[in-house]
Amino acid sequence: MPHPLPRLLRIGALGVAVGIGGMGSFPAAAATADKATDKAPAKEKEAEVKLDPWQEAFVTFKTGDAEKAAALCEAALKGEPNNVRFLMLYARSLAAQGKNEPAEATFRKAIALDPNSSAYRRQFGDFYYRLRRFDAAKPCYQEALQRGGETAELSLQLLYCAVGLGDAGEAERLASGTVFNAFDEATPAYYFAKAAVAQMKKRPDEVKPLMQQAETLYGHDLFLQYGRDYFFLFASKP
Repeated sequence: MPHPLPRLLRIGALGVAVGIGGMGSFPAAAATADKATDKAPAKEKEAEVKLDPWQEAFVTFKTGDAEKAAALCEAALKGEPNNVRFLMLYARSLAAQGKNEPAEATFRKAIALDPNSSAYRRQFGDFYYRLRRFDAAKPCYQEALQRGGETAELSLQLLYCAVGLGDAGEAERLASGTVFNAFDEATPAYYFAKAAVAQMKKRPDEVKPLMQQAETLYGHDLFLQYGRDYFFLFASKP
């Protein structure tokens, strides 16, 4: 004999079977479910990342608000006037606003407090480079090399300074250095060094293939990263 079919059931929000007759009413179960939902704990918000004062100033600077970054540095330096990290960031923030005299003085103060930092001297050199003061940038890069070891990036900046100063012999000497390697997988410095010398000697037929190789081998983003100082160097040159 076949088993009788079970009475029609509906499943409420709480997993309670509700249906016809003695099984209870659907509206009542739904109301119970709504109350349970109201009492359920809200989803916890993800904890926000808290930045310390220097991190906040650095992030502010990197996102393009140099004025606010400078203000944050000023506030911090009131309590720690010899904090080199804040001084360097303050100098960069001032420079980004075109306040070059106080920026230069701040760079000098920071480096006097930490004279052995290769990175700080590199940043000071970059400051002068952006002002096209190649005679001042050059010793900064040289001192950075002495303290941090020879790198293709620093050697390239020195080469650019030689080009900017019109010293073709020095530029060629640097370009022929072993630090520049056409097979270096990390940096296209070799191609930019050779292109800078060719551009200085007004040989555009040599420059174009070097630039094409650099972009093809290293990708557009890295090409633009390295190209920034190269194109700046020749921006005002015919």
